[in-house]
Amino acid sequence: MRSGFALLLFLAGVSVLMLLGLHSLERAPQYRSAQFDSARAWQDLRRLNPEQQAHPVGSAHNRLIAQRIITAMRAIGYAPTIQRQLQCSELGHGCSLVENIVAVREGRNRDAILVTAHYDSVAAGPGAGDDMSGVAILIETARRMARQPNHNAIIFLFTDAEEAGLRGAMAFAAHHPAMARVRLVINAEARGVSGPSTMFETSSDNRALIAVLARTLTRPVANSLLYDVYRHMPNNTDVTIYKRADILAYNFAFSRGAALYHSARDDDRHLSRDSMAQQGDNIARLLQAVADVPLASLRSSGDASYFDIFGYVLVYWPTIANLGIALVITLSILWLGYGAGHLRPRATAKIWLVALGGLAMLILLGWLLSLPLGTWPGVHPLDHPQPWAGRIALLTAGLACCLLTGWFAQRRTTWQAVMWAVSLLQVLLAMLLAVVLPGAAFVFLVPSLCFTLCALVERLCRREPLLAPYLAFVPIAYFALYLFLASDAVLGFQLAWAKLPILFLMLLPAMPIAARHLREWRAAWPPLTLLGLVGLIATAVGAATPPYDPDHPRSVNIDYVQSIIDGSRRRSQWRIDSFGPADAVFAERAGFAVASQQYRRWGAYAAQAQFARAPDLRLAGPNWRVIAERREADGSRVIEGEIAAGRGGFIFGMAFAPHSSAQSLEVAGTRIIDAKAFASARGVAATMSGMGDMPLRFLLRTKSADPLPVTLFELSAVPANAQWQAIRAMRPANAAPIHFGDHAETQIHVRL
Repeated sequence: MRSGFALLLFLAGVSVLMLLGLHSLERAPQYRSAQFDSARAWQDLRRLNPEQQAHPVGSAHNRLIAQRIITAMRAIGYAPTIQRQLQCSELGHGCSLVENIVAVREGRNRDAILVTAHYDSVAAGPGAGDDMSGVAILIETARRMARQPNHNAIIFLFTDAEEAGLRGAMAFAAHHPAMARVRLVINAEARGVSGPSTMFETSSDNRALIAVLARTLTRPVANSLLYDVYRHMPNNTDVTIYKRADILAYNFAFSRGAALYHSARDDDRHLSRDSMAQQGDNIARLLQAVADVPLASLRSSGDASYFDIFGYVLVYWPTIANLGIALVITLSILWLGYGAGHLRPRATAKIWLVALGGLAMLILLGWLLSLPLGTWPGVHPLDHPQPWAGRIALLTAGLACCLLTGWFAQRRTTWQAVMWAVSLLQVLLAMLLAVVLPGAAFVFLVPSLCFTLCALVERLCRREPLLAPYLAFVPIAYFALYLFLASDAVLGFQLAWAKLPILFLMLLPAMPIAARHLREWRAAWPPLTLLGLVGLIATAVGAATPPYDPDHPRSVNIDYVQSIIDGSRRRSQWRIDSFGPADAVFAERAGFAVASQQYRRWGAYAAQAQFARAPDLRLAGPNWRVIAERREADGSRVIEGEIAAGRGGFIFGMAFAPHSSAQSLEVAGTRIIDAKAFASARGVAATMSGMGDMPLRFLLRTKSADPLPVTLFELSAVPANAQWQAIRAMRPANAAPIHFGDHAETQIHVRL
């Protein structure tokens, strides 16, 4: 029994110490920087948007903020210019009329560093975090660099229409003459309102870039697993455009407070000053470090593997070395384990099956815990006001799995056999990752290296490796808990079945330790019982904790939807549009149908929402007309037409249902949708934003002679209406508009 509690004390003690140290992933540090005046940057932020209004591309308020940026840059000695450009693209399928702001501080060399942030917001809110914080950081950094001559030129770029599909960055990259000078990009972004400033993305072949980062930042938060995973995800920022042009790049963002991301409460009251200060310090220090460096020297021939230690030190090495290191460790483990008589094929295979069973147990427990922690309370997909009860429930489940697998593994073998079999499995997993996901290999490689070095030292001292498994547990516990906490940005409690398996990293090195201490069931059941009690209490507390509050709100839009079918039939409805679980109590009070209904957003994308009857407000939809039509020799048709916003909407466009027979759509001479996108099972829409009442010419090609179903749509402000105001007044304080905000959506269903 004592041995069981000693084991639990070690595993839990290491985990608690790691979690205490990993506050660097929860919040930005509080410190003053000589490189960045955070107080002055905060004043700039407040001056740019004192009204705290949304400012999507093309809006009057966005133009006002653009003028304030220009005024601020002129006041510190720059001569900013406006790049006005109609930008259309297949990325994001659509067009925007963008107004980028460009300010150049010349250097002794023609090569330039581009420091950039976007100044437009989504229609729902003021965008203090995303990305007025980045704009204020650029202004303060420009102020610091204004009178400091450097080897490289510095271009400060405030892009427009990022939220519309990166179209400001596209316009700069494709049409601005200064783009030819750019050799390095530093981008300031945000995916929330708090948390540490994380360098989450670079361009490829980043070894030299990471070396500069490691010796420059005082509080670095970065790891190559995040870099490798992110580049396989569909997410994009302005950096995506520059990477496609083979430009070196760093991308920074903070990502806590995801419930406020793109919401009406992304304002300066909720924005963390510490997060903005750390991001500003990171960018200012990095810019100072590369301002006099020949930028060609930052281009390497390979990537780096890297990770931070509690946000204080960035450890890095060439990724190309991972496979060789793993091979040497594998041979060392085979030599040591086989030589000691503990590494035998049949026993090793059985132990690996037990480890695989432990992974299956983690997935099953994660699914079971997702019900009381995520599904039944109806939590936000990415955020929770009080997450620690749920985290403790998952962590205790993970520790229980560690104890059970270790106890089961040693029932028909020795703990030494478990140790060598698990160590071999870890290094083989490191070798596999070195091939398929090189940036992630360190999570197994570093602990395997620690184990092997310690085992070699102990063997030289003519003793059984006793300390090696304990030493190996420490770094892998750090990596496991680091990734467990970091996964909050993409995995909520309703996906605990995907979140809990991260602790498989801890399960492997814990198996031999547990096997050594839990040789009998009477040693195993007391710590397992204690973990079960703690887990049950934490689960009950997590399930009972309110999943939303005013600072972590539910995402709820209240929309007016008007559809016109066959030119005359009209249907008008109120719609509750939620990101995440709907608020059934609010919907019932407001008179909405209890059950969600299937519908197609904009006439293209499958979605679910709750609806209620609404009066016919007779809103104007998009203006459109067919100018000409012709048939091609192969029987296909080409339709030339024109479309414009009917009532000054912030977005309008054309939507096509899944498996459309259309082949291509060109707007203003640029193809924005191709045949592959039209044929998708999801549907596709072309969105136009920032146009005002400017008409756009389109050319639609379809392979069928039959009429083509198209939905013309427009998103705009809801006109004054007593019923709508009453429904909005009933929206609870723990809910807020998101993305497009409360809006009117007009749809005209036609057949071209």
